[in-house]
Amino acid sequence: MTKEKFVQRNLTRHQRMLVYAGMFAVIGLLLLAVTRATSPFVAVEPENATLTSNASVGSDASASGGRYAQFGEETGAFPSLRDPYLWPFAATSIWNMPIHEDAQYQAANINTNVSILSGKAYRGLRPEQDIIIMAPDAPIQSIYKATETWGTVTTAEDRCNSATSEVLLTAPLPDWFKTSRLDTDGNQILRIGLRPNHGSGILMSDGRTTRQTQPFERCDGSGSATSTFFNSKYDADIYNDTGNLGGHGGSGLSVIGGVIKLGELVPDGAIHHAIKINLMGNENYCSKASVQAVGREQQYLWPAIRADWLANDPDVTAADGTKKMYQGTNPNLCPGSLLALPQDFNINSLNSEPARIIATALRDYGGYLVDGTGTEVYHFAVEWGVRNNSGDGDSVPQEFERTWGYPFETNNSRDGNWSGDVRTIIDSLNIITNNSSPTIGGGPNSDTTNRLAPMAPVFGTAGAGHSY
Repeated sequence: MTKEKFVQRNLTRHQRMLVYAGMFAVIGLLLLAVTRATSPFVAVEPENATLTSNASVGSDASASGGRYAQFGEETGAFPSLRDPYLWPFAATSIWNMPIHEDAQYQAANINTNVSILSGKAYRGLRPEQDIIIMAPDAPIQSIYKATETWGTVTTAEDRCNSATSEVLLTAPLPDWFKTSRLDTDGNQILRIGLRPNHGSGILMSDGRTTRQTQPFERCDGSGSATSTFFNSKYDADIYNDTGNLGGHGGSGLSVIGGVIKLGELVPDGAIHHAIKINLMGNENYCSKASVQAVGREQQYLWPAIRADWLANDPDVTAADGTKKMYQGTNPNLCPGSLLALPQDFNINSLNSEPARIIATALRDYGGYLVDGTGTEVYHFAVEWGVRNNSGDGDSVPQEFERTWGYPFETNNSRDGNWSGDVRTIIDSLNIITNNSSPTIGGGPNSDTTNRLAPMAPVFGTAGAGHSY
């Protein structure tokens, strides 16, 4: 056989093999497409190895060893169901609607350096603890009206001891849950700050209705649950209502919506909702003069229904003589403003994973201004919940430090870690200037496609995997 005929014969055989391989590849792709169209799972036969990630073992007599491995959806994929206890309210709620691609951005120019009013340096991020009690089967307890709110309070007991005989509302509360517990050194265990706002959202026995009140405490000494402000017109159904409004006194916005939940700021975590933010109000929020200059009177923006009571009161001062009234110059930066990171913000430029989780949420969903901090700090709203069936519940700052090994609170430095990342996020926030009732997130509500994240999925099982 000549060299030329050998080459020609083998070339023909190779061509046939390529054709056959191509045919099998097409058939395989068709089978895979059919399989993926009917199920999000791919099954393979495992050896005697330990399975990790989103996988499970099934039984099949035809499989090697009678067992097979089933791998679920990719970790981090957008959920197909949501737990109404953890991700409540209608998909069209302000807390759940993603930013629209046509959103209009204006730099917020939030001061994070030295206060121009007090001359004091900013101290960094602090948590705004919102107490979320989703325990509909707990005993019904009375919550008594307290007279102490934010004046001379330094402990939970100060509020509890000011309880009157007036029952503000009744609600399911676990007997074991307290806000007043101290450690052996006399330090508060989970309660943060001297006079926290402590907005509370509580699920009623019907498993649907939530009620909101502020400032909530539950004490060891008296055993009483107390609060001061409550209005039943803000009751909201976690399945059907928007849940926009509620117990935050500085805006009238929800206690339950916009809270960073337990289990969100963890490795591979995600926040699929807007976040509530508080700034130093007297320095940042729109002054009366600034809104009047654009033909407006109210010092707040939709969806807020009010500003803080001291927004335009020149006689209210801090201990250092600084006026508490709003003195910001931007009429678009007010309670109710929707803030967001620009669409081209480089998430991967941040060094810490929890900062990247928060930044992604602030880019895709944004954050609403709901209250003032009263001092040179800024807040993200976080959950203090009752999901672990212990005497203190659990709070995001504690979970955060257990998980990452450093505190949730920052020192406002510009270092290359969590603290510096948070300051970069606050410095980079913009105002969505075309956020409104018909254009939530800066685009028509009817357009649920051209948004930076998918719409919230349908509801699954309530309270799945959690003890209350």
